[in-house]
Amino acid sequence: MGFLSPYMFWGLLALSVPLLIHLWNGRKGQKVYWAAFRFLEENDNKPIRHIRLEQWFLMLLRMVFISLFVLVMVQVFFDFLENEKEVMTVHLVEPNPELLSEFRFELNQAIENGDQVILLNPDLEVIGSESLNETSGNQKMNMYKAIQKYSGYELKLYLTGFASSFDLPKYLVESDPEIFIGQHVTYQGGRNAIEISPEEVVKINDGDQMVAVSNNLSSLRKVSNGNFKVSIQLNQADREKEVLSSLKAIEEVFGLKFEIKEEGEVDMVFTDKLQEIKDELLIFDFSGDRINAQYPNVYFIKVDQERRLSAKQQLPSEILNSILHFYSIEGNPMRLDQEEIQQKFIVKDQQSYSQQSQKANAQEIIWVILLLVLIAERIVANKAGL
Repeated sequence: MGFLSPYMFWGLLALSVPLLIHLWNGRKGQKVYWAAFRFLEENDNKPIRHIRLEQWFLMLLRMVFISLFVLVMVQVFFDFLENEKEVMTVHLVEPNPELLSEFRFELNQAIENGDQVILLNPDLEVIGSESLNETSGNQKMNMYKAIQKYSGYELKLYLTGFASSFDLPKYLVESDPEIFIGQHVTYQGGRNAIEISPEEVVKINDGDQMVAVSNNLSSLRKVSNGNFKVSIQLNQADREKEVLSSLKAIEEVFGLKFEIKEEGEVDMVFTDKLQEIKDELLIFDFSGDRINAQYPNVYFIKVDQERRLSAKQQLPSEILNSILHFYSIEGNPMRLDQEEIQQKFIVKDQQSYSQQSQKANAQEIIWVILLLVLIAERIVANKAGL
């Protein structure tokens, strides 16, 4: 049992009204006529100092009526009246042929049971038994998009466990998903690299250091040509200067090119007033509103005073690391264990969530009782002449 608007309980103060009225009527003087009345001294205001039984009953009915009306206002709900909704199960599968092969039996069984099996590719493709083989190598999962789309479903995740596959460090979910990690999968995606010239690229080496290389380019996957069109939409001139100096430092050290554009299509945006989020843009958010950091392509940049003391040293690293993460430029693929993956999923506050989704489910019952009490009150009042 609970109340959606408990502040409306102030209405119970109205219970004092019928009580005061009936007590006042009980004290009110009434004339009493009897056979020897003419022989008595005149006393027009002899009080009857008690309330009759029907008056007590009438007072009780009126107090019950007010109480029921207050219950309507506070929107009471009962847990036992809630219809238990059947929660559908959705199976989210990372695009990987070896993973699909390893869990073929489980996924086929899920399809036969009527569950949806979703491939975590950009289109969130629904797959059937005949298309379990038709998928390419490792891709970055659209996990965030899938969790938003299938909010409220029971989720079962089939993952390779590679850290580079996740599009966000953390995910907010309504309940803990069931996670299955492939034991016989290999990293099939080639290392990504940024091209800085026709004969040279920038990549992360085995020592997790960013280096420029000019050999074995065929084994690398070029995800960018290294020429980035940039839009700077910052209100503070000092902050804009910091961004420009940081981009210049990255150009000098790593050979990447940044072209500042006032309008037209761009690759990355620096802004402190985020209005529109496009999936293909790399966005650096200086607004201080951390809620924007939930989007995979939005990178939150600290703007607090403590950081500003060393901003010129830190900002280039933050920008460069964000570029590398956005384009999945990484060294040796790292695999996460079950516990590390489970920690990526943060369960929402269940109490606040249930209160927001809860609806008053006893209104009709209370209205019927209130109507019956009103009818009874009118009948008793008419008989008593009150």
